[in-house]
Amino acid sequence: KQWYQRRVAITAGGDTEVRRLSPVALSTEDGSVDLINGPMDHGWCGGYTCQQRISTFYALVIVGKEYKLHFTSTQPQSMRYMLLDAAVGDKIKLDIWYAKSQRLDIYYKVC
Repeated sequence: KQWYQRRVAITAGGDTEVRRLSPVALSTEDGSVDLINGPMDHGWCGGYTCQQRISTFYALVIVGKEYKLHFTSTQPQSMRYMLLDAAVGDKIKLDIWYAKSQRLDIYYKVC
């Protein structure tokens, strides 16, 4: 039986509202790709939209599967990933593609 969970990716950098990251691509082992767009701009600045939106991306994933995440822009320096309403043993493998090699510090926290 397959269990589905919502995965959330949130940027935590200082430019989370002004830098456009989307669409982001989440691909699976079988070759399917989910292009995820961020939420729309709800602000108004002098009669025009402010061109500011939070960089939060929701995806439906299957627990126990492997996924690859690709950004269409420069990767943010700080990201936070979570499975919403997941049980303690629920997990996925998430490979993140980076355009250039650099040092990455990864921290793990169980909520």
